[in-house]
Amino acid sequence: MAAASSEGSPAAPRPFTSEEWVSLSLDMGQLLNHYGATSGGFIKMLYDNSLIRVFDESGFNYWNEQLTNGVFGANFIVEHFIFSDEIGAKVAAMSNAEFINFLYQTLFARNPDTAGYDSWLSYMNSGASQLEILQAFLNNEEWISVCDMFNVTP
Repeated sequence: MAAASSEGSPAAPRPFTSEEWVSLSLDMGQLLNHYGATSGGFIKMLYDNSLIRVFDESGFNYWNEQLTNGVFGANFIVEHFIFSDEIGAKVAAMSNAEFINFLYQTLFARNPDTAGYDSWLSYMNSGASQLEILQAFLNNEEWISVCDMFNVTP
């Protein structure tokens, strides 16, 4: 019996570049599979979801070391990223609706469910600040589950 020819087989897909991974809008399970259930994976996920860019080596090393050594918890790092010089002005200019959507995408890698979105938006429209909303998200069971998936302390 003759060996099968590889001429008709499709070529193996090339691996994605880091920039392509960032642009894919992956869900949390896909990000976890890609980056791994580690503090480093968590930091890379934050770069992807909040800053919408590939991590820089020195920034990654700094934040990963702080998280790994217990200097900062995940919540502190998320707050720093979201209100950073890099995207803080963009975040501050967001409408309440945009900010809620941004948090769902950044923290949960998903679109908001209607009931949750309406509840958060109502809370924010009643006068809660962006920081108060972020802190409430960071005390949410879904966020705690994300931290557990990456084996980091909120």
